[in-house]
Amino acid sequence: MGWITALMGHVVNAIEAIVYLITVIIVIVMLTLSILTKRKKLAGFLFLILWGLISLPLGNHNSKNTANQLNISNSTVISNQSNSSNSSNSSNSTVISNQSNSSNSTNSSFTNESVTNANEIKKCFNYFESQNYQLALQAGQNAVRIYPLSAEAHECLGMTYEKLGDFNLSIKELKTAEKLTNNKAYLGAIYSAIGMDYDYFGDPNKALLYFNRELEIARDLNDQEEEGTAFRNIARIYEEQDNTFESIFNYDKAIVSYDKSLQLKSDPSSIAIIYNNIGEVYWDKGDKNKAVEYYKKAVEFAQKAGDYHETAICMLNLGNTYTDLENFSNAQYYLQKGLSMTQKLGDKYWEAYGYGYFGKLYLAQNQESLAREYFTKAYNLFKATGDNNDAQLVYEKYLK
Repeated sequence: MGWITALMGHVVNAIEAIVYLITVIIVIVMLTLSILTKRKKLAGFLFLILWGLISLPLGNHNSKNTANQLNISNSTVISNQSNSSNSSNSSNSTVISNQSNSSNSTNSSFTNESVTNANEIKKCFNYFESQNYQLALQAGQNAVRIYPLSAEAHECLGMTYEKLGDFNLSIKELKTAEKLTNNKAYLGAIYSAIGMDYDYFGDPNKALLYFNRELEIARDLNDQEEEGTAFRNIARIYEEQDNTFESIFNYDKAIVSYDKSLQLKSDPSSIAIIYNNIGEVYWDKGDKNKAVEYYKKAVEFAQKAGDYHETAICMLNLGNTYTDLENFSNAQYYLQKGLSMTQKLGDKYWEAYGYGYFGKLYLAQNQESLAREYFTKAYNLFKATGDNNDAQLVYEKYLK
């Protein structure tokens, strides 16, 4: 009877191993899908489950444990261990920790430390999405320090630098992220952000290069939301092409692109951005009343979305357009609100624009001394953020 008991024990162990492997595979597949669809909260939750599954057998079995021989791809953490009798490897991951252990079991403190540190990446994205860019910056810097080979960490830090108006550091981090991933969904977002940085720098050719890469990836993935964002970004470059005949053609193409982008969007925040950009096109074409119409829509949808940052930008643009229409009371109201909001956010780039817009307002009211004071503030802040293009424009037009 002893052999029967032993056999039953082996059968039970075999069944447990099969169930364990199937469970791990299912969690990995779900984690991969959540990463590809950018569902970060779900990905973090699945990551914790996966670590719980992996750490349990590693902590309770010896070097012959099957789990130690698994080659896991698309995971969140890589543990490269130098052991005499076993190793576990992962590929296409976002976090790397190198350890050299003489024992055959995984140290439990490593697992806890990795989960804690991985939260720095999650923190960065959470702070970024809640528009708390100073805390996002702190979390992003921590994430990059802990995980220098994490594409997500560099991506989040790069996008945060962009929001804070530090475009040199933003491009540096985003290009690092580009080298660390072959995930098309991530690359599309990275190309979009790099294009924005070059646009702010006044380099439309490089910006257009990256926006077209973004559009190509969006089409490959059949991602309508990302395609809409790419059309919006490309349209921005068209509206900046301000050379006689070509400008008219490009403005019209921008409107077509924005309209197509608008049809692909459903969330209020994205709609607000598109309305704001359409307002900018009409402003460039000289149709200030039409610009006001779209800027008001942009403010409405940005507030509906609870998007504090986009609301601030739209208010600044609306206030500036009221200055052009010589509606100085409305201009003062929206510029003051928009500038105050950008200062609270720590967005130096748009704070500089706010100063410039106030300079225009005071100049239109013949308050030349006050106007020069604000133009100087705008010039200095543009220079401080590395935006030499806008700094030079302010200097040439108002300070020279």
